[in-house]
Amino acid sequence: MSYRVLHVFDYYLSETMQWLEDLWISSDTDVEHHLASLFYSHRRSKFPRIEHFGLSCEYPISIFSKLQTRLKQSYYEDLILNYVKKKSIDIVHFHFGNIAIKFHELIPKLQCKIFISLYGFDYEYLPYRNPITLDFYRRFARLGVHYIVEGTYSKKLLISYLISSDQIHVVQMYYNRNLNSSIKPWMLPCQLLQVATFSEKKGQLFLLEAISKSGVKNLLKVNFYGEQVEHSYFRELELCIRKNKLMQVSLNSKLLTNDYQVVLSNTHIGVNLSMKSKTNETEGGCPMFLKDAISCSKPVFTTKHCDIPDLAIGHFNSWIIDENDLQGAAHTIKEIVSISSRDYSKLCHNAYQSALNKINSGWTRMNIIKAYRN
Repeated sequence: MSYRVLHVFDYYLSETMQWLEDLWISSDTDVEHHLASLFYSHRRSKFPRIEHFGLSCEYPISIFSKLQTRLKQSYYEDLILNYVKKKSIDIVHFHFGNIAIKFHELIPKLQCKIFISLYGFDYEYLPYRNPITLDFYRRFARLGVHYIVEGTYSKKLLISYLISSDQIHVVQMYYNRNLNSSIKPWMLPCQLLQVATFSEKKGQLFLLEAISKSGVKNLLKVNFYGEQVEHSYFRELELCIRKNKLMQVSLNSKLLTNDYQVVLSNTHIGVNLSMKSKTNETEGGCPMFLKDAISCSKPVFTTKHCDIPDLAIGHFNSWIIDENDLQGAAHTIKEIVSISSRDYSKLCHNAYQSALNKINSGWTRMNIIKAYRN
């Protein structure tokens, strides 16, 4: 059975939502995808979008553009209602909780199945910042709306919000990105890589502090790539590097897709010491970078944060520690640099195989189709 699904989401700009498009591509043999993005660039998509819905703009999105979409809210709701009827849409899928709340008056009017994905700041940070968020989530659930999350932790969290487990579906994101899966020969200095926005929840500062404490900083080379989302936090990173003379650490801007594959191929270990920030911001799942690293035969160094333990298995395809365990992180860094070439190769092989099984089985496609069908 084929489904017609309309995806309503925030922005479709440059490469910022590539992983979401990968989700649609993975299932396009079974699902006819349609798009409704509040903001979009001139980058073309293979999927049809609602005409006159949203604004064409560049990223980052200006306050003026955001104000324009607010003023057009009722107009956009009418466009969605008419499109659902005209195209016989089976499912409207909101990405993410904040977008569903934006269209909360529309949801009861839709005569079709409705899904909401909670994959980020919307499932823990948003309720912390504005407790009325949970009232919306529960109200949606009473209307028969279903939720999609990425793992065990996320599902348990929604159950604690009094959402029925029957209305929560787990869909892990695994894609065949055709990454180079050759194993980089083991040698020192060990090359660590993190591709993520520079923000507290991504744990860059924690990693630098652990390296300083480990006593083996000269046996490591660390490359960070990402956007400066929290500028004061980025300045803390620069200060920490200077203070501890971490000359082997580099802070770099966001990578383009082609460069991403090259940089990832030329590293030994992917690292993302994720943690809950002071404002309760979390990963909301498992970072896509960790999955890409494992798919590329790179073991990862990470934490037991959110849904990461569904992917990372300690001393099989990863080194995994408790959140905020500085002593444990420093000890693990010493363990990493002392590993043998044979043991490193085994970790690489295990990493690749653990991802390959899910990629080849169509794990993501299978689970999203199952959620829509149920």
